[in-house]
Amino acid sequence: MNRWLATALIVAACSAIVRADVTITTTTTMEGGMGAMMGGATPRTVLRIKGLVGRTDTEAMGRMMSTLTDLNKKQVFVLRPDDKTAQVVTSVAPEKPGTPAAPMPQVDGTFAATGRSQTIDGFKCDEYEFAVTAAMGDMASGQPMAPQAAEMLREMRMLLKGSMWMTRSAPGAAEYLAFQKAAIEANLAAMLAGGMPGAPSNGMDRIVKKLSGAEGIPYLTELTITIDGAGPGAEIMKQMGATKVTSKVTGISTEPIAADMLVVPPDYKIVKP
Repeated sequence: MNRWLATALIVAACSAIVRADVTITTTTTMEGGMGAMMGGATPRTVLRIKGLVGRTDTEAMGRMMSTLTDLNKKQVFVLRPDDKTAQVVTSVAPEKPGTPAAPMPQVDGTFAATGRSQTIDGFKCDEYEFAVTAAMGDMASGQPMAPQAAEMLREMRMLLKGSMWMTRSAPGAAEYLAFQKAAIEANLAAMLAGGMPGAPSNGMDRIVKKLSGAEGIPYLTELTITIDGAGPGAEIMKQMGATKVTSKVTGISTEPIAADMLVVPPDYKIVKP
């Protein structure tokens, strides 16, 4: 499962009663550095929430990736339209562990309110600053990777630093917050960070738990990605320069969501771990 998309599953909030549906559309732009690899693409993500069930559709570079999250069952379905399968991911550890997941980079970071606020598109937003460091060399640990590839990742660190403007006044903010807290309570953060139930944490779960203190919808996120380290891969990436990533909510709707949007399509084969 693509890790970058899986990360997009960490969206939501508590066991409170949710009374409305909400659809949130977010558009992302990337400039400089790694942004050149995207060819000017502007990924678009649509998050639909109905109670404790959600769907995320991410479109980027002509590809669509979809996931269904059922917090009542603590399950995630990764939908693959190319072969019409729905891969089941669960936060419950299996009785017989399967193939170990590929190591994820060890991460460390901070996330805290700044006390500043501003109005964006008519909504009051509070600012939170964050900084995350990911040790990319850990991905080569214990994996059947070509020596040249492992050497490229050696001592490479990815640094992410920026701000997130959260709003509680936008329509659907209470529903989003309830879903977010429930996702964390369902242990989805630890599951996705580790790659599989029972796998060691890489630190992402601790960072995600810090996000639970941010009240509301992340309306505007601005971050800069830089590469640090002394290995050959780090030196090459440094020459590309920093990458600026901006994600902004471009639409919020509280119109009812069709029930068939939040279930696995009937012609898909469910694949269990």
